[in-house]
Amino acid sequence: MVDPASVGRTLRSDVVFLELEGPSLRWQLHAYTLHRILFDHPVDHIPGMV
Repeated sequence: MVDPASVGRTLRSDVVFLELEGPSLRWQLHAYTLHRILFDHPVDHIPGMV
């Protein structure tokens, strides 16, 4: 997981992406579905704010 401070956050649960291993500059979405702000109700998609 990316260090929260490096993306302007203080909590790990507020970081929604992971850097993939290796030389590629690709990222993986990490959706913490228990986050009370980003996921305020159960849905089957990623909210726009993520």
